[in-house]
Amino acid sequence: MQNLEWFKKFSFFLITIIIFIFIYGFINFYNMNLEKKKLELKKELNNLKEEYIDLVVEYEKESNPKNLIEKAVNNLKLKFGEIEVFIVDSGDN
Repeated sequence: MQNLEWFKKFSFFLITIIIFIFIYGFINFYNMNLEKKKLELKKELNNLKEEYIDLVVEYEKESNPKNLIEKAVNNLKLKFGEIEVFIVDSGDN
């Protein structure tokens, strides 16, 4: 009778330990998947940051007043043929 009770207690203890091991393995597997996803998102974020910087540089080039004036002069030359355009630069740029 005592052996049966000892076996029940030991079985319960063993089953509890096995359940905890499975739970730990599941949490560890889930954690590894999250780490992998985190690295992928970090790479994507870095790519988006680089693309943003490139777009900002392109915007600065396009919105530079000197470049805008040169584009307007070229458009005027295309519309009206060979005309002389004098650009007066104040020296600020």
